[in-house]
This record gives sequence, structure tokens and C-alpha cells, in this order.
Amino acid sequence: MTKFIIKQSTIYLKGIKVNDHLVHTEVLEVGKQPYIIEQKPQEIMNQSCRFYGEHFQERKLFTNRLIGSTSKQPILVSPFTSTYFFCTQSERTPDNTWINILYVQHLKKLKGNKTKILLEQDQTLTFPISYHIVRQQYLKCTDLFFSNHRKNLFIKKLNGPNIDHSQEGYNIMDVMKMYPND
Repeated sequence: MTKFIIKQSTIYLKGIKVNDHLVHTEVLEVGKQPYIIEQKPQEIMNQSCRFYGEHFQERKLFTNRLIGSTSKQPILVSPFTSTYFFCTQSERTPDNTWINILYVQHLKKLKGNKTKILLEQDQTLTFPISYHIVRQQYLKCTDLFFSNHRKNLFIKKLNGPNIDHSQEGYNIMDVMKMYPND
């Protein structure tokens, strides 16, 4: 069996119970229809974090250090592609879903303590989870993204070129060095 690795184009990993004991993962990627991988979502998350350089537990510690989150933590899967995922339930829950924050368009509160997440490609996910909880998960992931991005910009500026801002004009190449290469 080939191991699946999360890419920046991965929109979500959704745990699917095949029978009473077996859990597989429904995967959606940009430009594709959802398909099934014969692995648990958490196995995919673990091996993807390792593929990009750190264990899942180290990613959780990073999240805790940066934003102080200790439960249902969002995860920076790949620092190289800025791929951030948040979960709908505990990572230990078999039918947990991991969602790439980049592809979330809107959260919608539904009746009966349910929430619909509108995604790119006209896809939606509906969960029997309150809007408040899903929104908190989404906001924690946004906080992680912003805090990490800000930290990286601050470090780059500290290590960047020293430009004399008192001069009347700037060399365009010096100005371009002030901005990250994203």
C-alpha cells in the first residue's frame, strides 16, 4: 500500500468508517473528485508531518508554544508550502476531519447544532458539531498561520539588509530585499 502525503493542494482528510472496526480516509484535492485512501486520517497526518521534517507531536508542541493551544490543535503540516490544517474533533476520534484552512470560504451555522463548511470547488462538509466549536477551530488555525507568518517576517527583517531610510530615494533592489520571497 502506498502512503499518502498531504500536499498544499489537499483540501481535506475525512475519516470514514468502513465497518465497525475499520477506518479509511476520504481525501479531496484541488481539481479532483473525493477518493478513498486505506489509512486513518491520523496516520496520514503523522506520516505527512514526518515527510516534511518533524513528528506530529513536535508540530503540536510548536502550536502550543506559538499560540498556547493545548487541545484540538491546528497543525502546520509543511512549513515549506505554508500548509495549515485544523481538525473538527480530537485527533484520536476515528471520524475526525482535517481541513486545509487555505480552502475554507465560509462557515455556516445550521439548525440542530450543525455546521456547514463551504470549500473551494463548490464542495461542502456538514458536521454534527456546533458552529461555535468549528469556528473556534478555524480561528485557532488562523491564529497559528498569522503568528507563524509574523514571526518569520520579524526574523527576516532582523536579519535583512540595513537600509538608510533617511535618504531621499531608494534603489529598487534594496527595497525588494526588504520583502520575503513568497
